[in-house]
Amino acid sequence: MTAANALVAELTLAAGSIGEMKQHQRKILVARAAAAIETQRELLDMGEGAVSLPTGIVSDLAMLRRESASLPDALAAQILRQVADEIRRLAGLVKHTI
Repeated sequence: MTAANALVAELTLAAGSIGEMKQHQRKILVARAAAAIETQRELLDMGEGAVSLPTGIVSDLAMLRRESASLPDALAAQILRQVADEIRRLAGLVKHTI
């Protein structure tokens, strides 16, 4: 399992049990996911031909980091799923580009 796949699995699991997560755990997980997205975007920028076009909530990683601990559970769970999808999407692009 790649690091990206492991993080996607962790995010998906956390989204399913969001009510059990403490706010600081949520914040750390979102920060890790944001760092992974930034790294994948940088890798794509170094590659040839692929472009990372952020969409939706993942286009503002700074806001996600800042607000992740204070969001209502249902919204936080949805954001974790969207971040997981973005990591999965970027991992596929990186794999085929670099």
